[in-house]
Amino acid sequence: MNQSDSKDRKNCIRLIEKFEYNNHLCIVYECLEMNLRETLEKYGKNVGLSLDGVCAYGRKLFIALSHLHKNNYIHCDLKPDNILVSKDTQSIKLCDFGSCLNVKEEVGPDMVTEYLVSRFYRAPEIILGCIPDFQIDVWSAGVTLFELFTGKIMFDGRNNGEILKQII
Repeated sequence: MNQSDSKDRKNCIRLIEKFEYNNHLCIVYECLEMNLRETLEKYGKNVGLSLDGVCAYGRKLFIALSHLHKNNYIHCDLKPDNILVSKDTQSIKLCDFGSCLNVKEEVGPDMVTEYLVSRFYRAPEIILGCIPDFQIDVWSAGVTLFELFTGKIMFDGRNNGEILKQII
């Protein structure tokens, strides 16, 4: 992501360095203050954030997703915990690319699983066993923005069946 965003305008976390230590891969990223879940708890507990704030975060989030998708990646784990916020709360960065799928190499019938994406942010097509595509990130972004605005999880079922029922 760094190489395709040399001017750091696409709201994706910057990789600073990687190295091995005792046979473990260590990855160093830029430091940001907190994630969106912590921001919501600090500034909007049980009531959500202001509409202006949610819109600003939403625009930046969709810039990051557009960049990711143009590079042929699906994030597959978009949620407030994986969006970091700067100390002044003005900037966000999408992070945790560990679940990303490259659509040109990895997406196919063998990737169909009803447990892809964290439960509360899981798109209905994942629950129904469809092949994942970019739209699952858009669904997760919408559910995340709802949560930021209301302070509540949109679909809080205990399992896929309950979540699908709530969606319907």
